[in-house]
Amino acid sequence: IFAAMFCVVFVPCLAEIGVRQFRASLKPLMAAVVMTVLLALPYAYAYVGARGTVGTRSIEEFQRYSASLTNYLSAPQANRFYGSTAITDIVLADEMNLFPGIVTALLALTGVFGSKSRSRYPYVVGLIFAIVMTAGANGVLHGWLFEHVPLFRALRSPARFEILVLLCLAVLSACGMAALLDKIGSA
Repeated sequence: IFAAMFCVVFVPCLAEIGVRQFRASLKPLMAAVVMTVLLALPYAYAYVGARGTVGTRSIEEFQRYSASLTNYLSAPQANRFYGSTAITDIVLADEMNLFPGIVTALLALTGVFGSKSRSRYPYVVGLIFAIVMTAGANGVLHGWLFEHVPLFRALRSPARFEILVLLCLAVLSACGMAALLDKIGSA
């Protein structure tokens, strides 16, 4: 579900990087859509079946697992450098410590503002969208989806959208590293 939502925003942004590149990516994109649907169908079926047995998630549970700025500043307790920032509540610890690391954040910022590659734009849009979605009840979009789209009531943790935050950060960090290496190489 997270991947499908992400693709609704991300894939149209790919058209912005150039018509030729977009056309070249259509076949792989279609293959990815088919594979995503085929892989998601068993999970969707299980969610629908579970809803009839156990019901849907409560708004309180949805709120508990909605990310805030504090979560993005909290690293897992096992992190040697930033473990003191951890949320240690036994229920939340595994899912709500979302700090990606300073180097990752700095390289991603360098990728956003220092890279000349147009291919970074879809990842910038994807990053913003994924962060908005992790906010869950603390934001607008995911909260609205929870209230109006029954499938979203089956999802417990909006903060898990952070997987896609990390994907975008990884690509933007690579763009940042490439920009830095270009500067070093031309110096």
